[in-house]
Amino acid sequence: MYYENIILCGDFNYQLDRREVKSVKSLHNLLKHFDLYDVWKYEHPSTMGYTWCDANDEPKSRIDYVSINKTFHYEVRNIVVRKIPGTHSNGSRMSDHRFLNFTFNISKTNKGPRLEKEIDKN
Repeated sequence: MYYENIILCGDFNYQLDRREVKSVKSLHNLLKHFDLYDVWKYEHPSTMGYTWCDANDEPKSRIDYVSINKTFHYEVRNIVVRKIPGTHSNGSRMSDHRFLNFTFNISKTNKGPRLEKEIDKN
């Protein structure tokens, strides 16, 4: 089955290189099934892109991801890691994450089949 223009993103709470973890294996299977790739790794192959920070707001690991299918990659314009405004302001901590700002072009893109409709058929 073929799908176009899939975006899977979020806080997965695991580093994807930890393949010994059962849920990471499942996620890798999902990524493979839908032919998805890690946008950050593709756009910034030599930069870690850490999104999780320790108590001192020091970036320590990457557990937030944006993945898209390979037919959609030409629409990617930019992906950057940004500090969340207000984090550690006035002694309070708003989040232990930095966010991924992902920009892509949808004006030229044709809509693919709706995933939930395809799942219902099977």
